[in-house]
Amino acid sequence: MKRSIFLAVLTLALLSAELFNAKVASAQFGLPAAPPVSNQPRAKFEEVSLKLGKLFPVMSVYEGVADFDGVGENVKYKTVGSAKYDNIFSESASINGRMQQTKFLVGKYGAKPADFATNSAKAASTAAKDKAAKMMDFKTVLAELSASLTKDQSRASELLSQLGGLRPQEDFSPLDAGGVVDAVGKAKENLQSAVSEAPKLATEIANISKGSK
Repeated sequence: MKRSIFLAVLTLALLSAELFNAKVASAQFGLPAAPPVSNQPRAKFEEVSLKLGKLFPVMSVYEGVADFDGVGENVKYKTVGSAKYDNIFSESASINGRMQQTKFLVGKYGAKPADFATNSAKAASTAAKDKAAKMMDFKTVLAELSASLTKDQSRASELLSQLGGLRPQEDFSPLDAGGVVDAVGKAKENLQSAVSEAPKLATEIANISKGSK
């Protein structure tokens, strides 16, 4: 009887020691802890690319054309499987893409607006007739960029306010919340950049428009 009790106590002590050692090893060597139990939904991460024709439909004829397409396939964002988040991410990426395209065209043709017509003529000579007919003059492009800036600057401020109300830690599983937080941070960065850069770009476009009359 005493022997049985002794063995039971010894077994319990050994199991407790193993559990303690496992916790110590996890802390010392950074071994992953068991994931917390959560009823929150998992995020569904997907990467989306936005091209020029999506950002500026009237400029779709210039998509992929050297000297005109300033975004290529570089405008990307992640969706997480929640419309509340994904709609904001999509809009912020679109605003960022239009800002990139605007800066590209202003930087490339601002000092020499006449180069736009020259390059456009070259592009038209090798393009299909339907595409060549849709190519724009620089004044029309500037007007499109200016209207876009005004709209996007205002919308960016609204979206920043909406971002501030998102709670990834409450809306998603702890396994994914960190990735969602990163996506929110990227969207915020894009929108803040748009708000800060839009006034200067608008002034540059206005000056270019005056000089090209």
